[in-house]
Amino acid sequence: MSCSRLLCDSSLAYDGWDEIGQWVSTDYLPQLAETGITHIAWVVARDWAASGALLDIIQNSTVPYISVFTEGLDAYDWLARQPLKPREPEQPMLPSMT
Repeated sequence: MSCSRLLCDSSLAYDGWDEIGQWVSTDYLPQLAETGITHIAWVVARDWAASGALLDIIQNSTVPYISVFTEGLDAYDWLARQPLKPREPEQPMLPSMT
């Protein structure tokens, strides 16, 4: 799939992010960027402990660009205004020289 924007809704997440936080910020998010994700709208958890861990993950990430929200509709609206990843130009098919 050719995607450049991602909506990550963690509003119902609970504690437990401490164990995977390092992996998400140093491995997973850069992998998403390599696949073409340029913008993430991240709805943070309502649970205080999970929200703090998620914000640590986001603050320690350099790619892709992440904007934090408390409401899903606000995240969706922001994400819809972000630019789409430009498509690769199609290569013209050259005639065979055989």
